[in-house]
Amino acid sequence: MGEVIAHELAHQWFGDLVTMNWWDDLWLNESFATFMSYKAMNKLEPDYDMFADFLVSETAGALEGDSLVNSHPIEVEVKHPDDISQIFDEISYGKGGSILRMINAFVTDEVFSKGLHLYLENFKYKNAGGSDLWEFIAKVSDRPVRKVMESFIQNIGYPIVEIMEENGTLKLNQYRFLLNGKKQNVQWKIPLTARYTGGTRSVLFDSESMEMDSSGFIKLNDSETGFYRVLYSSPLYENIIKNISILDNKDIFGLLNDMHAFLVSGKITFVEYLTMIEKFMELNDPFIIREISNELFSLYLIDPKNSLVLGTNMEYLADKLKILGEKQKKENINISLTRGILANRYAILNRGYAEELAKFGDSVSDVDPDMRLAVLTSYAIVHNDANKMINILSGFSQDEDRVKVIQAMTMLTGDDNFAIIEKAISDREIKAQDSLIYYMLAASNPGAREYIYANLENIIEKIQAVLAGSGYSSKVIETVVPFIGLNHMDEIGEKLEKINIREISRGVKKGMEYLNIYSDLVKRLKN
Repeated sequence: MGEVIAHELAHQWFGDLVTMNWWDDLWLNESFATFMSYKAMNKLEPDYDMFADFLVSETAGALEGDSLVNSHPIEVEVKHPDDISQIFDEISYGKGGSILRMINAFVTDEVFSKGLHLYLENFKYKNAGGSDLWEFIAKVSDRPVRKVMESFIQNIGYPIVEIMEENGTLKLNQYRFLLNGKKQNVQWKIPLTARYTGGTRSVLFDSESMEMDSSGFIKLNDSETGFYRVLYSSPLYENIIKNISILDNKDIFGLLNDMHAFLVSGKITFVEYLTMIEKFMELNDPFIIREISNELFSLYLIDPKNSLVLGTNMEYLADKLKILGEKQKKENINISLTRGILANRYAILNRGYAEELAKFGDSVSDVDPDMRLAVLTSYAIVHNDANKMINILSGFSQDEDRVKVIQAMTMLTGDDNFAIIEKAISDREIKAQDSLIYYMLAASNPGAREYIYANLENIIEKIQAVLAGSGYSSKVIETVVPFIGLNHMDEIGEKLEKINIREISRGVKKGMEYLNIYSDLVKRLKN
């Protein structure tokens, strides 16, 4: 809640005091509000570890979305009103915010603040473009800010850096990372930060390849301030594991997130992935636990019938829930949040655990807020009764709790339940904007996918009737197609053609690209 409030307050400077010239520079509003909200909250509440949360909540989604062929640059040309709503996405918010974090680290806090002050003073009550921003930061910095910003703001995608050691020298290569496994020879101006035993060194990587000193080298992208992925040779990765004790949770997040992306893109196998993250699975930092669970659970949702994926999820969740234990007085908020996330996932996978939690369903308002979703999900799984869930929904007045009930309802199955839920949406017992949550999450439930697939045209028509021009239909398409299409690879394209209006065009392209990536991943996971 604090981050959301800080985000909206930041718009008083970025959006109101200084306004973008045109929609091409939407990121000037949203990227700054995103980055500054985390920066403010990190100052106010250091125990929240806000920049670890930033990586999990913002950077991870941006890295995934921008690894698609059908992504778009941060600074994107807008030619039609329907294009506007479709760029309020992980690129304008998450990637833009991550690039600002990278530049902040590149020029230092002091220089970044000075440049920002000059920018705001010069353009207050005026309009500005993206180039105006980095021009003013460059004025107070001796670093090549313009080159770096233009490289990352104007180019689609981001780089992967492959690194190996040869004869005492580190050899680096860069190219565009794509989740479909293809290689695209594009170069960025990358502000590399390299961790050595004696400290951190910075260098600009602005060519296809370069060399660095290997003596005392540990890893690239210190504290994950850079927006790029790193693929290490086996000896270099083994050296990182030897130095695991000196890495912070942001470094480990980056290593984990990169390994997952390399698995999805086919650079490594699932067995190799498990071997590479094995040591990290022993760690108990809440953000590391959450990232590993995010990755494993996403694999389960893509391939729920894979016994190795299911077993790995079950074992990891059971182990970490045991370690986290019951909630303690004054415990760190991130521990409490992580426990709730893991409990909800374990309830989905383990019927016995769900039955235990479901016992608290009749008095769910008395349950700790961070465990409430897990209890509601368990209750939905065990009873599989939409009427009971609607009754629980009507008992809550706070939107936060009502959304949790709707999330739990996505685990319901059966035509009778689907009909009751659709009636609740039509009667506005479930708000139109909250129905989006239901449709997007239900698509990832193996027991509801066929319903979403069969009724996709009606669902989009219903959303368009009340939320046309918002971009929500595009987001729903992008989110549901990769799951509901897995059993309909030959038919899904024809179905989408029937509803492919301009407003959802980007969602169709991204959804189909994810679907093909997931389909290939399922085939590889079988081997």
